[in-house]
Amino acid sequence: RRQRQMCIRDRYNVSVSDAANSRYEYVDVSVTHDGSTPYVTTFGRVTNHTADLITFSATLSSDTVSLKGQISNTDDHVVKFVRRVIEV
Repeated sequence: RRQRQMCIRDRYNVSVSDAANSRYEYVDVSVTHDGSTPYVTTFGRVTNHTADLITFSATLSSDTVSLKGQISNTDDHVVKFVRRVIEV
């Protein structure tokens, strides 16, 4: 009998606002890992600007997945998020 490896998926709803420039962005981010490599997918991005306000990457260390966001400029931003964990 073959044993399936557990796969974890984290979903984030992320809201970013740049009040100084009247910009906002909302994006869904999905992070999946297979125990060794994290994979980041973004979808449903809504913004009032031509470029992304934030880009995402992920790291995996032991059992800890970290989602990282890099802001696209040096202005102050407010980042809010909701995280959901799904075991697949």
